[in-house]
Amino acid sequence: MEKTAYKILKKLYNSESISMDEINQLTKKDDSKPIKPNQPNKYVTYLKMDKMVTIFDEGGTADGAGGSVDATEFVRITLAGRDYIEKQRKELFMFWIPYAITTAIAVAALLG
Repeated sequence: MEKTAYKILKKLYNSESISMDEINQLTKKDDSKPIKPNQPNKYVTYLKMDKMVTIFDEGGTADGAGGSVDATEFVRITLAGRDYIEKQRKELFMFWIPYAITTAIAVAALLG
């Protein structure tokens, strides 16, 4: 997974939901194309295709065709996204604990 998409997923993991504009502000420096306000960028689209996030509208007025006008789009993490973050944290933890133990043993052997 790309670093920026992972950063968005981590931010969503720690909060209930984030507006599309907030996400676009986070990724502004990483995206080469200008982003229209309240529109998903390539990172959100990637996460949505992998079913790690969902997009929902809040506010606005009904347009009569089942949609809404002037609604603010928000992004929410799914269970698959939460599972991915938790697996990454567990893998990181499982790497550093044995590494720290072996390093401590090596240092103790050198000093002792």
